[in-house]
Amino acid sequence: MRVTLLCAVMLFGCSAKQSAPQFSLCEQSPAKDCEATKTSFNTDTPELLAVGRFPTVPKPGSKITTKWIAVDVGKAAPPNTLIDQSVVEVAAQNEPLSSGSYYTVRGTLSRPNKGWPPGSYKAEWAMDGQPLGTTEFQIR
Repeated sequence: MRVTLLCAVMLFGCSAKQSAPQFSLCEQSPAKDCEATKTSFNTDTPELLAVGRFPTVPKPGSKITTKWIAVDVGKAAPPNTLIDQSVVEVAAQNEPLSSGSYYTVRGTLSRPNKGWPPGSYKAEWAMDGQPLGTTEFQIR
């Protein structure tokens, strides 16, 4: 399984900014950036994409963690097994975000060689150890 976490400033966002980060999941695709959260995926989904959008740039040096957890996958793994995690350190920004923009963190998780075990999963986000959000999803 491969996990990648990238960090970038997104140039376009919603017209009304939220005060808290927003998190979404989708199937990795060059044409999509998880505009809507998907909560169910097929066992043959090649790669999952997690996106966190922050209305302001986090403090430089902050560490944003994405954890991928198998909550209940039957006999494939014990309950709440950590599949993988990635940490990205927030770099200093030369310019503030423009209106309607977000500081965006992306993470991917590739399908295991034998396919995804069906069951319940979740992605958890934290900054400097403080929980930010959780998105639950199913593999069927």
